[in-house]
Formats: sequence, C-alpha cells, structure tokens
Amino acid sequence: MDARGEHQIFTALREMAPGRIALVVMHRLDHVRMADRIPVLDRGRVREEGAFDQPAYGDGLVAELYALSQDR
Repeated sequence: MDARGEHQIFTALREMAPGRIALVVMHRLDHVRMADRIPVLDRGRVREEGAFDQPAYGDGLVAELYALSQDR
C-alpha cells in the first residue's frame, strides 16, 4: 500500500473512534507517533507503555526502533 492509502485509512480510523478505545496494529513509526497510548509488546508481554513523547521512551525500545528507522 502506498503512503497516501495508509494515510487515508489511518485518518478514517481516527475519525471513527473518537472517545472510544481502538486497538490498531501498526508497523510504521510515523503513524505510531499519532496514537494517544502505545503499548509495546515483546514476546507476548507489555514491555513499555505510554505516549510517544514521554521521557520513558527516550531510551526504550520505541526510541531504538525510531532511531533505526531514521538511519535508512
């Protein structure tokens, strides 16, 4: 799927679920940044949880994956 299609789907999901909890599985960090809460699962367990801009993500798995994605 191209970036335009991904953006349209993500925008539609956000508009359909205001005030509701929606579980959305994402693999692009650009979209993960827009989420209100992010649980990070590792081998079936929650390894980290919070918002993308929280200091806890400064040295965690999310920060590591984001740094790797920027190196490309």
